[in-house]
Amino acid sequence: MVATFRLAVSERFTLSDYAEHALPFLSPFTGSAGVELVTVAPRDGGYHAEDLAGVDAFILVGHPGRFGAESIPADGRLAVVIRYGVGFDEVDVAACTAAGVALVTTPDGIGPSMAVAAVTFILALAHRVLDKDRLSRAGAEGWAEGQLLMGSGVGGKVLGLLGLGNIGAEVARLLTPFGMTVLACDPFLTPEELQRRGLAIELVDKPTLFTRSDFVSIHCPLEPSTVGAVSTAELALMKPTAFLVNTARGPIVDAEPLAEALHAGSIAGAGIDVFDTEPPPP
Repeated sequence: MVATFRLAVSERFTLSDYAEHALPFLSPFTGSAGVELVTVAPRDGGYHAEDLAGVDAFILVGHPGRFGAESIPADGRLAVVIRYGVGFDEVDVAACTAAGVALVTTPDGIGPSMAVAAVTFILALAHRVLDKDRLSRAGAEGWAEGQLLMGSGVGGKVLGLLGLGNIGAEVARLLTPFGMTVLACDPFLTPEELQRRGLAIELVDKPTLFTRSDFVSIHCPLEPSTVGAVSTAELALMKPTAFLVNTARGPIVDAEPLAEALHAGSIAGAGIDVFDTEPPPP
């Protein structure tokens, strides 16, 4: 008799919009006689060993939900943790290594949709969509003011990518047909690698990226060297007509200097999908 393979997934993976991603991702397992699918919810901000006892594999998605040494059952059955998405900032890698638990990510699982999310922010900022929406709800006076808002568009503008992994490269691919010039700052890439990948992107240093770009979109991983990578100095280099977009990780951008720049009007706006503290303080 073949033993049942027990696959646990984060409860959030089966809820709301995540379910649309989950169905094709889980299709090899659902309906299989040899697989039992269970859902696990985080408690007190993390996953607990007793909830994962008797599980062979665990698909981790969403926040909050830290996976650490306290999450690994003592029965030794858990073989692999799959981080749906990219980055290990919610997972204690050392604890997994010590327990002999394999750890993998799914770069293609969420990358394309995150690239589209970044493009959505850029287009919404360029065309002042939120301003127009607000004014369209403000009666005749607001409607008249809204007719004067044209936005800047993106044609002929410079897009600066801080980080050029899979998601950053997809953002460049999506926006290049709009007539944008693309710059990138990534210490792990060379012009030869860009040419090999067929990317018409100019590699520049970070000060040049922030000085020249009309839109700066962040796509670097969260690690010690990138915490606070965008702060007062970088924001001071940006044009007063430029926009900042962060769909990567919240701690990469210092929130207080960004708020100050927005209030002062020293940059034109920002599209923020992630925060250092979630939910963010007022």
